[in-house]
Amino acid sequence: DGQERGIEALSDGQQSLFYFALAAAVFDLEREVVAGSIEGFRSDALRIPALTIFALEEPENHLSPYFLARIIRQVRSLTTDGSAQAIVTSHSPAVLSRVNPTEVRYCRCDPKTRVSTVKRIKLPVNDVEASKFVRGAMLAYPELYFARFVLLVEGDSERIVLPRLAEALNLLIDPAFVAIVPLGGRHVQHFWRLLKHLGIPHATLLDLDLGRDGGGFGRVKTAIEKLIEFGAPKAEVLRITTGILSDADLANMHNWPDSVDHSGLLSWINNNLKAHGVYFSSPLDLDLAMLEAFPAAYAAIVPERGGSRMAADKAAEVVLGTAGPGLKAYTGPFVGYPPQFPSYRYHFLTNSKPATHLAALTHITKAQLVAHMPVVLASVLKHISASLRRD
Repeated sequence: DGQERGIEALSDGQQSLFYFALAAAVFDLEREVVAGSIEGFRSDALRIPALTIFALEEPENHLSPYFLARIIRQVRSLTTDGSAQAIVTSHSPAVLSRVNPTEVRYCRCDPKTRVSTVKRIKLPVNDVEASKFVRGAMLAYPELYFARFVLLVEGDSERIVLPRLAEALNLLIDPAFVAIVPLGGRHVQHFWRLLKHLGIPHATLLDLDLGRDGGGFGRVKTAIEKLIEFGAPKAEVLRITTGILSDADLANMHNWPDSVDHSGLLSWINNNLKAHGVYFSSPLDLDLAMLEAFPAAYAAIVPERGGSRMAADKAAEVVLGTAGPGLKAYTGPFVGYPPQFPSYRYHFLTNSKPATHLAALTHITKAQLVAHMPVVLASVLKHISASLRRD
């Protein structure tokens, strides 16, 4: 409206932007004077510091994520020539999603000793692919920096389903302080090492993939090897009734018969791995576990004249592939799952998994969730809740 206003008329966020813009403008002007690119200033009469430090304390308190992105970009432009450095403190994933993990200094206060530590973010060394993967995951899921607990999972289905199950169990597991990070089972040992270094409690929920090539005992073997690489004692991870499993037997574990030794398979999962915070959605993955637990809810979202018309054995070939044991592995405690494969193929291989779960969950009451929840998912959620209570 053309009227002059004092700075007191600005909001806290606008005042912050104004002050930062003014400081940045003065800095740019000083650099131009030193470079001799502008006239009208006596560079010999100016006391221009050799190093300027920009310090921004929790800019998210007064600025929206839109402005945060611009602030971070502006800070980078100010510090490119080496005459300035910037320190930004933040509790916002919106800020950390724009900062390379190698630039982060992580501050954490131990709840028991009340002593704060400052640490670098350790990325995998001598493994370029793993380093790129971990860096990309931390940029994609920056909430793990601020989490009181991190759950590493296979995919996006867990991010949709688990919070709803926790709510049904009256467990306070909010995404604001419990980060659910999908990794697809890749490089989990590097994340274990990273989270241990940062002092963040964590657990892992993997797919057992029974019947698929490399599934069952193959997945268990991989988890054990990664735990040993992480530093877990062999005497604990490889403990059996007669002593300690030999290295030779471990190397051959992926060839053990899934279709015969179901009790042995479940024993390794429930006894050896769960003690180290590693859980398996069995027999295949979380999607099949939810479908088997709540078939009516998933049937309710099938449109009229829709759904799968494929026979169970043919659907199993599509779901499990033909390179592994297939349906032969689904005996004993898993004999009731094959009839669900046609529906699994329809819901999760031809449609979006997260969208399917979101739709099906609207047809399940809280009481039904509690009564029929897959055991492993309830176990994971209770483990997280217990860890949060200890924190």
